[in-house]
Amino acid sequence: MRRSMLLTLVASVVAILVLAAAAGASPATRPFKGSVSGTVTFVGDPNCAPPIGIGLRTDGAGTGTVSHLGKTTLTSAHCSAFVFSGLMTLTAANGDELVLAYQSVDGAPGNVGEVFVVHHTFQFVGGTGRFEDATGGGVMTAYVLFEGFPVPVWPATWEWKGTIGY
Repeated sequence: MRRSMLLTLVASVVAILVLAAAAGASPATRPFKGSVSGTVTFVGDPNCAPPIGIGLRTDGAGTGTVSHLGKTTLTSAHCSAFVFSGLMTLTAANGDELVLAYQSVDGAPGNVGEVFVVHHTFQFVGGTGRFEDATGGGVMTAYVLFEGFPVPVWPATWEWKGTIGY
């Protein structure tokens, strides 16, 4: 009887370990959302000359709170144009990074002093720590205060809505 109970216990532990490993191989998808505020800065960059862009690179930087990261720092870069794509890194307080690729689908400045809205799609493309194998994506919206082209730094806020698995 003791042997039977021991075999049942060992079989149960093995089954639990197998199920846990299978669950870890396919991360659960969860909601992803957050908001970060900061600035976009325009920097001359010969790699962004026409036909790619207008000779400027847009660098984004900010801080805020993002689900699964907590307090978050944002950095991004893309060639300045009216349709653009780039890479963004979100860094959690513990140093774990989540990298996403984004593509704009609309948005352009209007009058000086007005906020213009740029909608993007994004996909997670890498990371470090717990986000090393992150999957998912969604929609990112940037709200940028148009300060005029002679001004190189404009206030901005980014918001994300989507899903993430890690």
